[in-house]
Amino acid sequence: MSTYPNSTKEVAIAAVVALADGGTLRLRSAANVTLADIDLAATAFDTDDNGLATARGGDGVDPIDEDNPLTGAGAAAGNVDNFQVLNSSGGLVFAGPSSEITLANPSVAVGQPVEVRGLTHTFA
Repeated sequence: MSTYPNSTKEVAIAAVVALADGGTLRLRSAANVTLADIDLAATAFDTDDNGLATARGGDGVDPIDEDNPLTGAGAAAGNVDNFQVLNSSGGLVFAGPSSEITLANPSVAVGQPVEVRGLTHTFA
């Protein structure tokens, strides 16, 4: 398996997450039903020197956390199983299992507030 120096990881992850700027975080069930679509900030992620990208929270400036979550409303009922990060045109940037995000409540109901408190992406 190939390995990369941190300088390469930093450039690579920055290029990937830049595609998500102004895009959408889509939360999905195990049957891939869309449970909620949540708007991402104009600059959706910040990156570090080690190839880690952290989403910006609801204020669009500071990192996502419990005090600065991304918020939306449930569009369908179910348990969050996986997610997609989409670009501003709806194209897939990357996807992952729900274990890679932190939710206030993984069970979603129609119209219920949905709160994402953690979202990171790593270039390995």
